[in-house]
Amino acid sequence: MREFIRSFFTPAGRQTAANLAWMVSGRAVSQLCLVGTVVVLSTGLSQEQFGMFVAALAFQNLVVILGTAGMPPVVVRECVRRPQDRSQIFSTFLAVAWATSAATVLVVVCVLSLVDIGDPERALWALTTIGAAFSCGNPQPVFDTLHRQAFPAMVSAAGDVMLFVVLVVLATAFEISLLAAALLFTLKWILTTTILLRGAHSLVPFSPRKVSLAEARVLWHSGWPILIAGLAFSVPVSGATLFARWLSGAGQAALYGLAAQVLQAYVMLVVLAHQLLQPHVAGPYGFTRHFVLKLAFFYAAYLGSLALAAAAGSYLVIRSLLPADYLDAVWPCWVMTAAGLIVGIGTALNNYLLMLHYERRITISYLFGCAVFLLASMTLASPLGALGQSLAVFLAFLALAAANAVSLFMAQRAFSASRPFASVAEDALGAPPRP
Repeated sequence: MREFIRSFFTPAGRQTAANLAWMVSGRAVSQLCLVGTVVVLSTGLSQEQFGMFVAALAFQNLVVILGTAGMPPVVVRECVRRPQDRSQIFSTFLAVAWATSAATVLVVVCVLSLVDIGDPERALWALTTIGAAFSCGNPQPVFDTLHRQAFPAMVSAAGDVMLFVVLVVLATAFEISLLAAALLFTLKWILTTTILLRGAHSLVPFSPRKVSLAEARVLWHSGWPILIAGLAFSVPVSGATLFARWLSGAGQAALYGLAAQVLQAYVMLVVLAHQLLQPHVAGPYGFTRHFVLKLAFFYAAYLGSLALAAAAGSYLVIRSLLPADYLDAVWPCWVMTAAGLIVGIGTALNNYLLMLHYERRITISYLFGCAVFLLASMTLASPLGALGQSLAVFLAFLALAAANAVSLFMAQRAFSASRPFASVAEDALGAPPRP
């Protein structure tokens, strides 16, 4: 056991631990500011207006998924394998991401002109969509590839601190409006993405002259199954808030929106771990038994700690800081914490399936989870409201995790039981050097 613990303290292990510490610290600051932002908005806006706002923010996640087209993890994989082509890969990624996000904005604007909603809510959705479209150019894959995750974590935290401070000043001096809140969020996304692009350019220069149609085909070939998986994943993560808004009213959306914020915060921290570890999984030792064992130990400790913090934190915030109207959100928040734990386990397997070029199996797992959510939502949402939506999300993520586990088990069974697990990687990536 002592040797196993000491094996974490290699140079790569220390670098990973340092990056994780910076990333978690940055996200902790961001989440504290988000809690403050939620308190300011939930008290400064009416419950109906707050429900509109969280629905628009939920849709922002869908815009990012469409705009990035499933490419970020593929960009990391290709940059790790082909370091000499990094400038071309990233330049192409930016060009494709901004082209698809611009098309998404045009479609959304056209749809908004036809939907029967008030002008303030229409403007709210338009502003958040534009900000989300610009943030599709987030150069996070560059920092992930080069193990420089500390910089984007600090930039994002600084942006969230700035947003919270401005909101507090605005709430103190004036009455908060939907449009003012939407404009501030949009400006934050644009500013932080611009700063990150400047930082990424110093590491991997990108230019329109380096955009390659052949590279775009490579990214799209692996990206489109992940795009479909991302869209399927967004249905329970973000779509449930939209369902509550349009089917149950803004008041129910406000209650569920708090639970959704807990889930999204949990998933965000889970994604940090996935981003941190993906380059290591893609490296020469990612499929060795020793590495897999250390990875399982890390995820057990990390995800368990997040779950305890999310459950206790959400309870304290609702009981101590929010109006009494939000007390019914406690149980949905706890159910969403459990859902986050399950989805963290299930999506940890994505890095291995991606390295094996099993993107389509990832897609099938996410579509299965989406189908379970839709069925459970139609069954539970009407009698149980926000709690029913939360239970539907939990069941969806349980199904997703089970499907991913089956896919990885089938991938291993495709090889002889007498061969080591690393043989899967050797066939897919080439035999790695032995540690």
